Amino acid sequence: SRSGGRVAVTDGAKVELWSTNGSPALVSWHDRAGITEIAVNDEGVVVAATVSGEVVRYASETTDDAQSIASGGDWSALAFSSDGSEIIAADAASKELVRVTAEGGRVVIGGLPETVG
Repeated sequence: SRSGGRVAVTDGAKVELWSTNGSPALVSWHDRAGITEIAVNDEGVVVAATVSGEVVRYASETTDDAQSIASGGDWSALAFSSDGSEIIAADAASKELVRVTAEGGRVVIGGLPETVG
């Protein structure tokens, strides 16, 4: 997270959310599609890109609440905006940098160099 208080890690099949104060993992999720990218905000919200081209948002307080918020991309990077409210994703297939909206929409905010992806 931006504040450094939380970190999300993945082995490609499972995502874990950790506090940096040394306590055990706060939450973990399994994803059968395979995970390629992850990001976490200060509130502990985790987003993950999957091999199947989805961006999935995990709630920080449960282990079974996951919402698909984008699909059809070749997501090569994910990040939260500086205030943690928006998700920015790089789609290597379309060579676009997009803002993923809460409703699952995609708003193109720029292009990517040809070397990405």
